[in-house]
Amino acid sequence: MIRSLCFVLGLSVLNLCWSFEQASRYDPDDQDEFPFTTVVDILWQNVEFSTFLRKIQKSGNINYLNELDNFTFVAPINSAFSNHSEAVKIDHYLLHNYVLNPASWDTGIHVLVTNDSTPHLLQLKSNGAMFLNEAPILKEVQQPNMQNATMYSTTSLLSRAQDLVEVIESNPHASFFFKLVSHLKDERLLNLFDRRTVLVPNNAAFEKQFNSLELEYLLGSENHENDLPLPGNLSENRLADRRLLIEKVLVDGLFGGHFEQVEVLNLKGDSLVLNSHANGSDISVNDSLATTSNLIYKPGIAHMFSDLNFLSRGFHFTAEKYLIGLGAVRFVEEVHMRKLTHLINGSFTQALTIFVPIDTNYDSPGYSKSSLLYHFVDTEIVLTDGPSGENSHKLYDSMFCSSNKRLGGKCQRLKIESRNQGNRRGFFVNKKYRVVNSAPFMIGNTAIYLMEHEVMLPGDLLSAMDPFSGCSKSMEFLRELNLLDLRPNNRGFTALLPCFKSWSNFDLNLEYLEHNISALNLIMKNYILNDLIYTDTDDMSFVTSNLYDEPIAARLHDVESDSNSVLLNLSSMNEPIQLKTNFDTFFDQGVIHPISDVYYPKALDISLQNLLETTQSYDFVAYLKNFDSLKGIFDNSNEYSILVPTARSLLLEDIGLNSTRLEEFLGLHIIFSNSTQSLLKCENSIKTLNGKSLNCRESSSNAQLLRVVDGADKEVRILKKGCSSSDENSCIFLLDRPISLSWLEKEGYKIRLPGTALAMGALLGILFIFGLLSCALMTFVRKPTPNNNEPEQGAADQERLLSSSNVKQRNGYSSIPRGDAPGRRTERLDGTSVRNHEPGSFANLYSVNTSREPLSIDAGANQNQNYS
Repeated sequence: MIRSLCFVLGLSVLNLCWSFEQASRYDPDDQDEFPFTTVVDILWQNVEFSTFLRKIQKSGNINYLNELDNFTFVAPINSAFSNHSEAVKIDHYLLHNYVLNPASWDTGIHVLVTNDSTPHLLQLKSNGAMFLNEAPILKEVQQPNMQNATMYSTTSLLSRAQDLVEVIESNPHASFFFKLVSHLKDERLLNLFDRRTVLVPNNAAFEKQFNSLELEYLLGSENHENDLPLPGNLSENRLADRRLLIEKVLVDGLFGGHFEQVEVLNLKGDSLVLNSHANGSDISVNDSLATTSNLIYKPGIAHMFSDLNFLSRGFHFTAEKYLIGLGAVRFVEEVHMRKLTHLINGSFTQALTIFVPIDTNYDSPGYSKSSLLYHFVDTEIVLTDGPSGENSHKLYDSMFCSSNKRLGGKCQRLKIESRNQGNRRGFFVNKKYRVVNSAPFMIGNTAIYLMEHEVMLPGDLLSAMDPFSGCSKSMEFLRELNLLDLRPNNRGFTALLPCFKSWSNFDLNLEYLEHNISALNLIMKNYILNDLIYTDTDDMSFVTSNLYDEPIAARLHDVESDSNSVLLNLSSMNEPIQLKTNFDTFFDQGVIHPISDVYYPKALDISLQNLLETTQSYDFVAYLKNFDSLKGIFDNSNEYSILVPTARSLLLEDIGLNSTRLEEFLGLHIIFSNSTQSLLKCENSIKTLNGKSLNCRESSSNAQLLRVVDGADKEVRILKKGCSSSDENSCIFLLDRPISLSWLEKEGYKIRLPGTALAMGALLGILFIFGLLSCALMTFVRKPTPNNNEPEQGAADQERLLSSSNVKQRNGYSSIPRGDAPGRRTERLDGTSVRNHEPGSFANLYSVNTSREPLSIDAGANQNQNYS
C-alpha cells in the first residue's frame, strides 16, 4: 500500500516537472507550440492588452479569470486607457454563463440575458459592426482551449450598469416617474424591479392619465410638505396607490431588442401586447410606440412611453386624496379626528362643496366639529355660473346645524358674493374670506375651493358686525339695554339694526331716545324678532314675535322697482321695513339686517312737543303757548313743522312776550306739513304760516342754510332736526339763530354804525389830535436860541438865503429891516453896493406885508469887513 502511494506521488512530481519545462520553452510568438491556453494567456500573448492585463494583475483577478468557465470576455485594448488611470472592475467585461457567438444572431438589437443579473444589449449592424452595451466590439474572436469562452476586444471601456433610479434621473422628461420611484424606501418595493421590464411613463403620459391634484397626491409636490409621513391609514392608502401605479408598469421577464409580438400581463393582471419594430430599435405596448427603447439597468430593462392608456385604470380617487394633493393634510387629519371621514372618503353620495384653507399649519389651534362642518355645504356650488360683469351674492346652508337652543335646529348659513376687481371677478365668503380658485376642483360630486384663510363660524351679536358698517350707535343701545346676550329661544333671532347714517338723520329723535330709556327699550326690543328671516326667502306671510313675546303678523315680499331690496311688513311697525338683499349678516344665534332708516313701532309715540322740549328752547315754547291761534299746533302737529331757534340765540333777538310783532315772528318759524319734505330735501319754496317763503341751500360743508325769499341777504343754519314717530311730515328744525322780521325786505346799501362805535371813534380822534399838538409844542420849546456874538464867517462861507423867520441875523446882516441900521437902507437906496435892478426885478415881486426883503450883498463892504 505504501509502495503504491509512493509510486503515484512520483508520477505526479514528474508530470509537474515536465509542465514547468514545457512552460520555460514557451515562445509567445508561436502560439501553436503552446498546447493549453486560457484568457489570461491570450492577454499575455497580445501586447495590445498589456495595460488591461497589468490592471488585472494589480487587482489580483488572474486566478479568478483562470477559474471561470462558460463566459464571454471583452478586453479593451491599450488605446482605451489613454484617458483612464483608475482600476477596472473585471465583472464589467464579463458575460457570465454566456458564450457569445455573433454568427447565430440576425442584424439588429438583441438583449442578452445572462446569469450575472444584468442584461446586456448587443447590436449587430448590416455592415458587420458589433456593439455591446453601446461599446464598439472588434470583429476578431479569440477562444482559449482550456476554457469554454470567447474573448472580444473593444476600443473603449465598459462602465457598470446603472440602477433604475440613475437611468430615470438622467432623463428630464421622466421627472414624474423619478419622484414616484424615489418615494419607495421599502426594500421589498425596490425589489419589484429585479429582472423585469419597466414601461416607464414620461411626464406627458402621466399628464394624459391624471390631473394635477392626482399627480400631486401620487408623486408629491414641491409647493408644500405633503410628503411628510401621514398619520394612520392616510400613509398606508397613499403607499398602496403608489405601489399600484408601479405594478401597472412592470412586466415579468426582460423584453427588449428584437423579439416576436407577445401578449403579457403586468403585475396587476392587465393584458398588454408587446411588439418589436425596426430590428429591435423600437418597442411598442398596445400600439403605443416608445419614445426611448432598450434602457438597460441593473437588473432589468426599461422603455419610455408618452402614452400608456391603461395607467389610470383601477385608481379610485376621493376628496380625501385631492385634499392631500392640495396640501391640506392638517384639514384631513381634523376631519378624521372629528369622525367626519365619510364626507371625504367617497361614502357621501350627495353633492358636496368644501371650502379648504390653504394656510392651515400645525401651529393653529385646530377645528371644533362645528367649525369644521361650517366648511362643508351639501350642494354643488359653481361660482362662475352667475352673470359675468355683475356683483352678485347667494346664501347657502352649511352642514353645521345647531341644536334647537340657538338656531332652532336650522343650519348656520354662509354668503358667497362676487365682486368686480379690475379685469377679473373675485369671490368672497361672508364678505371677508377670499376664494382662491374661481373654478372648483371636481372629484365625483364634490367641489373643492381653496380659501386664503379659515372660514370662521359667525361670532356673537357684537363681534359679527363689521366695525366700519356704522352700526356702533345701535350696538351701544343694545349694550345699555343688556340685549347683546340673547337668551336662546329655540327659534333663532332676526335683528334689525339701524346703521350707516340712520341715527344721524334725525338728531333730535336720537337725543330724545338717549334721554328716555323706556322709549329706547321699546324701539330696540321691537327690532329683534324671534325667528330667522333671510332676504332670499320667497314671498311669504307668517307670524313671529318681538322680545316682548307679542305676536306680530309679518309678510316678506319683493320690491318691484328694486331687485336688490325686499320689504318686511310688520304689524307692530308704522311702515314697511326695507331690507337690502346683500346685507344679510350672520351671528351665532341668527341673522342681522343693517337698515338705513329708523323705523318706529306703533307703540312708540314721539310727538312734536317731545321733540320741541328736547331742543330746550323753553322761551320759544312759551311764546307759542301765549297765542290761542298757535296752541293748536301741538294738538294738530301732523299739519305743521316748526323752526326753533336755540335758546341762546333767541336772547340776542329784540323779541319778547310784549313784542307787538311776536305772533308775526312766530308765524315766520312755522311751516306747513306739505313743505316739510321740501325742507328735509333742502329744496326751495318752503311756505311759512305768515305767508312768506323760504329757500334752502347746502353749503360746501353740507350744512343746510335757510333764507327769506326776496328778503335780506341773511341766512340761518339748520343744526338738528327730528320728526314725529307718527308722521314724517311733522318735524322740528333747530336753527342757530332766529329768522328776523327785519329780513323780510331787502335793505339798501348804507352803513349803519351803533352809538357805541361812534363814541369810540370820536374819543380816538380827540386823543390823536391832542397827541399831535403835544408833539408840535415839545418840538418848538426845545429849539435853541441864536447867539448874536458868534464870530463872523469868512468870505469862503457864502451866505445862504434864509427862509426861516427864526434866524434873525447872520454876519451882521438880517433879512428883517431894523431901525438902528440906517446906513444899510441908505446904501441900498444909493445903489452903490448892490446890483442894479430894473423895474420888475425879483425884489419887486415881494409883498409889502412880508417881514423879509431880498438879501443884498455889498461886495465892497464884505471885503472891508473881512480885512478890517
